[in-house]
Amino acid sequence: MIDAIAEAYSSYYFNDKIKILYSGRREAGETQSHIRKLEGKGYINNEKANEVILEYEGLIRGINAFINDLKKQRESKKDKGV
Repeated sequence: MIDAIAEAYSSYYFNDKIKILYSGRREAGETQSHIRKLEGKGYINNEKANEVILEYEGLIRGINAFINDLKKQRESKKDKGV
């Protein structure tokens, strides 16, 4: 997921950046699911699972904000004819 964010940042085209970030966001959601599975099997306690999941929620919000910003930039360039 971190690699996806770095890859999106270094991509040239807005659509490529957005597509990669969607993938990173999906990976973050999958990680949250894995954390719940680990908790269910007793590998981590409920408190730690909730803590990590909340951190991933923040990451997902950040990815969403990045996607929205890229969409605005893309539209702005379209309006300018770039």
